[in-house]
Formats: sequence, structure tokens, C-alpha cells
Amino acid sequence: MYFPLGAVIITASVFNFLLGLSVLRQRRNKSSYSFAVFAIATSLWTASNIVLFFDTNIITVRLTYAFGALVMSASLSFVIIFTRKKTKFAYISYLLGSAAFFVSLTPLVISKVISYSITGQNVAHGILFEVISSWFLITLILDLAILIYTKRQVSGFFKNQIRFVILGITLFGTIALTVSFFLPILGISKFMMLDSPSSLFFVGFSAYAIIRHRLMDIRLLVLKSIAYTITLILIAGTYVTSFYLVIERFRQEVGPTLNILILLTIAFSFNPLRNFVAKATDKIFFKNRYNFRELLGKINDIANKNSRSISGTSIKVLKTLIEDMRINKAAIVLTSGSSLSEIKALGYKSKSKNLWDKPVKIAADHGTTVVYDELEEDSDEKDILRKADIEVLVPILSEQEALSINEKGMEVEKKGVVQAVLALGPKKSGDMYTSEDLKLLELAAPQLALAFENAKSFKEKEQRIAELKSINKMFQRIEQFIDLDKLLKQIVNEA
Repeated sequence: MYFPLGAVIITASVFNFLLGLSVLRQRRNKSSYSFAVFAIATSLWTASNIVLFFDTNIITVRLTYAFGALVMSASLSFVIIFTRKKTKFAYISYLLGSAAFFVSLTPLVISKVISYSITGQNVAHGILFEVISSWFLITLILDLAILIYTKRQVSGFFKNQIRFVILGITLFGTIALTVSFFLPILGISKFMMLDSPSSLFFVGFSAYAIIRHRLMDIRLLVLKSIAYTITLILIAGTYVTSFYLVIERFRQEVGPTLNILILLTIAFSFNPLRNFVAKATDKIFFKNRYNFRELLGKINDIANKNSRSISGTSIKVLKTLIEDMRINKAAIVLTSGSSLSEIKALGYKSKSKNLWDKPVKIAADHGTTVVYDELEEDSDEKDILRKADIEVLVPILSEQEALSINEKGMEVEKKGVVQAVLALGPKKSGDMYTSEDLKLLELAAPQLALAFENAKSFKEKEQRIAELKSINKMFQRIEQFIDLDKLLKQIVNEA
């Protein structure tokens, strides 16, 4: 019991610490700083439980309570800052947490340790023990209340971030209350020390929400979890059934050879079985979800088959995206130098160049996919996209050679030039664009760029041919006029 429990606690402590540092490296703002404080505090809280395996004096026990009180205050401060509430309340929470930390180190909370075991400690309570214990529950309730209230007020990507944090704190709260309160009531106390490691769920899901932009939305995470769970149940069931048949029905001992055969079968069948289960659950829970490869193939086929017509390619791609991705509106804006040359839009009421000038400039300035929900809340760019009702901008770049002069002399550099911009409006479901959606658009963009380049080249070739034909006709007419002039002179002379 000591080794596996200790391993779990150490793992949780290390991961909490690393997640805190990871978020700090990725982003430097108030949310990331408050999260780092929270993550490092949980790491110290969890580590303090490890010390109890080796030293059970009064100071060590008090430290576990002190760090616990600090963690809950840090969690409340993080939630306040993360949900963009008034920062002063976060500072008040930090002050209360610091006060609870120092008070917990005194006899006012724990006066003495009567006995200690792996299942928990028997301590004599001080006069403020109930106050500190209540602080744990109060901060947990406040965390959930603030998150749920904020989730109802916001939309898009931020709403999805909050869902992850709620999922993390719910798992943490459920496990902590179960092992520390409900199970001991039933006489089961051997899992009490799992309360602090369960904070890894809170820290992990919060870090995921902050760092990983749109890796998958919450429903896709649930879907994958369901698929893996069903797969593991099926494999475990197969394994147990195999043993039952061999031992009970055939009265044979399970030797190493049979064990190896069963394990190899499981290893080779896991991925195919997981894919099958994933498809089955996908049909049940996501009936309207598109097939990534099929949609990408459709777009590539359109680009290849309509490479002589920019208009034909644009309209067919827009119709396909609107139908398969279930989008309200979409547009492709073609550029010529610094100006707009052509606008193909479905769902957007206005095709005026004035509407599209600024969004196209935003896409050109970024040079990569721009997502409305990921822009700074009070930025001019976000305001422009909000007014235009645009959720995603994908620049369609073509490589052009440009002559540059540097230390090595004159060199030819290839630069990505925006020749078109794909703009997508909100989804019909109101859901956010997932990383899968953005990845598909980014993979399709080069193919569209090639199709547009071919169409432009074909159009230029046709124009040149038309010009040459016009010049040829002109010369033919001039020749005809020259012959007529000679004929007239001849007639005059003869007369």
C-alpha cells in the first residue's frame, strides 16, 4: 500500500509543479501567473503528504493543513482572475489564504497528534479547526459558482475553456470529498491520502484550457474518453474470458506461452478495435460531424477539376464548406496587389469591398489563420471581425520570388503573398471551431492557392491569345486597306 500510494502522490506533486512552469513559459499574463501560484501551491501540498510517510511530528501534520488552506485560496484567486472578475477580490483571497496558512501552523488549528497511520491521522483539534475546514468547502463552492455563472455569460472559445476548468474542479472536489469524508463515514479510510493528488485533475484541466488552444472541444474529449473506456472494457473482458475458458472449462493451467499469445493478440487488436468503437460512438453522439479526410478530399477534387476557373472553384468550395461544416456563411476574397479584385460570398448580405478591406488586411498582417475567439477581447481586430460576423480568417498564400540585398549580396527569396482570404462565419450549432476544423482549412489552403494560380495563369494566357488574335486581325485589315488604296490609285490613273 505504501509504495503505490507514495508513487501516486509523488507523481501528482511533480506534474502539478511542471504544469505550473509550463503555463508560465507559454503565456505571461495575470491568468498564467495566478495559475502558476496555484499549481506550485498544490505541488507543495501534495509533497507535504509524502513527508508524512517518514516524519509524523506536529509541524509536518500542521504543514499539510497549512498548504491545503493556501491551495484553496490560490484556486479561488486563479478562478477570479481567469474569469476576468475584479482583481482586488483575488488579492483579498490571497491575503485570507496567507492568514489561514500561518494560523494553521499554530495550535489554534491542530493542538497535538494523538496517532498517525497510512489511513490518516488522529489529531486534537484547536479552536479554529472548524473555521479552516469550512474554508476548504467555501472556496470550492465559490470556485464552481463563479465558473458556472461566467460560463452562462460568455460564448465561443472562452466558454469552452471554462468548461475544462469546471470539469477539473468537479473531479477534484468529488474525489477529495469522497476519500476524505464519505468513505470514512462508511468505515473506509485507506484512501484518505488521495485527496491532495486528486488536485492534479484541477491543475491539469486548467493548464489544458490555458495552453492548448482548440486541441479539441469538450464533447470530442468526452467522445474519445468513451471510446477508450469501451475499448479497455472489451479487451479486459476478452482477457478474463480467455482465462476462464482455459482454466474453468478446459481445466488447464495458463502457461507463459498462452499468456504471450493473449497479450500479442491484445496489442495488435487494440488500435483496430479502438477505431471501430470510435466510429460507432461517433455515429451515436455526433451524427452531424463531418469526416475529416472525406471533406479534405472533396476540396482537393474541386480545386483540381476547376483549376481554370477562379469563380467556379470559389463557389463550389464555399458551398461544400457551408454544407459539410454546417456554417451560416462563408466568403473567398481575391486580391490583386494591395487591392481587392473579386469577392465570392455565400450568406453575407454585402459584397462591398469596403466591408472586406480590413478583414483581408488582418489576415495579411498575421500571415496565418486568425480565429476571432483567440484575439484580445478589447482589440480593434476583434471589433472588426465582430462587425463583419467573421469567426475565422484563412490567408491563401502563394510563393513569389523577390530580389533582396543582404551581407551575402543579391539573393532571390521566396515570400508568401496573400492572393486570397477565406472567411468563415459562425457555425449553425453555435459551437466553436475546433483544432480539427482549423487543421482542415490550413491543409486545404495550399491546394486552393495552387488552383487560383493555375486559373490566373490560364486567364492571362487566354488574354494574351485574344490580344494576339486582335493584333493579327488588325494587320489583316491594314493589308486589305493597303490593297484597296493601290486599286483606287490604279483606277484613277486609268481614268
